Amino acid sequence: MRNYFVWIVALIAVSAQLWATSEKSGPNHLELAAMMYYDGNYTKATNELKAVERNAEDFDAARFYTISGLVAMKTKKYDKAAEYLQKAIEATKVKKFVDPYAQKQKARKHIFLRDFKKEQKRSGFDPEKIRKQKLEQLYLFLSRAYYRQKNYQKAIE
Repeated sequence: MRNYFVWIVALIAVSAQLWATSEKSGPNHLELAAMMYYDGNYTKATNELKAVERNAEDFDAARFYTISGLVAMKTKKYDKAAEYLQKAIEATKVKKFVDPYAQKQKARKHIFLRDFKKEQKRSGFDPEKIRKQKLEQLYLFLSRAYYRQKNYQKAIE
């Protein structure tokens, strides 16, 4: 009987924790815009980008401006694309990249009562490497936008 009680209490605690972390108000407009971009529906992607709340504490400026720039390039608004991609580059330079494995372990540590420090593995996560890769990609997109504007001098800089 005592085992059943322990399992019920554990189940309630885990359920409450998962419910508290998964509750959000409304859809994630930034992710919807990314999906619309990859589907080729650029007008809907633009509408979703307009609905993104820029004052939210979990607002990802680098991702927002990257998607905005890519949508602008696909809709042949190259001057806007260059502007958005410049903002994406600046936002990526200051963005804090988080190790997804560490986040998962941190969440598991709060749910279970075991000591996960003994089990932690080195994931090889290097935020500077990721930042460098993203910046290289953004600079390529930016040079493509300048090339389409026929601004060849800025395209090769």
